[in-house]
Amino acid sequence: MKYLCITTIGLLINLLPVNGFAPDYRYSGIVLPETKRVEKVEKAKEYNYYVSDEYIKVLAHHESRNVADTINKFGYIGLFQFGQSAIDHLKLGFTIAEFKKNPDIFPRSQQVASLIQYTNYHRWVLRKYIAKYENTYYKGVYITEHGILAAAHLSGAGGVKRFFNDGYVSKDNNGTTIVKYLELFKNV
Repeated sequence: MKYLCITTIGLLINLLPVNGFAPDYRYSGIVLPETKRVEKVEKAKEYNYYVSDEYIKVLAHHESRNVADTINKFGYIGLFQFGQSAIDHLKLGFTIAEFKKNPDIFPRSQQVASLIQYTNYHRWVLRKYIAKYENTYYKGVYITEHGILAAAHLSGAGGVKRFFNDGYVSKDNNGTTIVKYLELFKNV
């Protein structure tokens, strides 16, 4: 409260007329913020993005060799090698341990539907990066929307943001980099 009063008094002193003239705000050194209309931000789960069959097939091939009940040595499961954090994010209602006991709890059709939902989420989170970098070259790599989404599937939206913001190339436990996915999926 004390600082608010001091700030208010200081602002009033700066705004008082000097020598009978009203201050000209353009030259007083005070930069008034622009008034901007804030649009309601759409929620990720309401965003509907078409995921092509080709993208799904290529991703399934590179993630699991198209085997729906696979579990890799790091504990990622299914066609698209979802980890527990993705399973929790998608609210699928099971754990990797439960999938190991009974792979039928996550059938192929549900895996594809979950990938589409997860891709929609990544597209919403990365919408500004897609708009900025799509159909451009960045660090020698041609960037496309599918490439960005595949890279987000590999390392998360945060990994993609770090790549574009800091140039950091993240990789998964198998050593696959997001640059490889950006290149693999540029023509899908």
